[in-house]
Amino acid sequence: QANQQNQAKAVVSTQSTGMATGKTGKSAKSSKSSKSSNPSFKKTHMKKFLKVYSHFRVSANACSTLAMFLSVMTQEVLQSSLKQVIKDNKKTIKPKHINSAIRSDSDLRRLFRGAVLKSGGYEKTLVKGER
Repeated sequence: QANQQNQAKAVVSTQSTGMATGKTGKSAKSSKSSKSSNPSFKKTHMKKFLKVYSHFRVSANACSTLAMFLSVMTQEVLQSSLKQVIKDNKKTIKPKHINSAIRSDSDLRRLFRGAVLKSGGYEKTLVKGER
């Protein structure tokens, strides 16, 4: 129990500062202090994606909005899967942790309703008339 709490505190502390420490104990240096203004999804990639799939002109605001949305969704899924990893006493996030995180959250479950994750395992469901 105490080990899980220490792991959770370490994860939260690295997430809040945005810097992780390696084996040497040195902190990773980032070029920008604000992560929210610099999404991990680039606007140029989002513009190309929107143009290919919509065949319309795309504004810069639409690209930045899509990039921010994808980064927020990625953070949500990773935070939920991290909780699953800590609950299983593991150190590696695997597809089954991501799948169980998505299936345990009602909003993520609705968003990924038809999605099937490779190597994510399956969810037990009961068929009517079967016990």
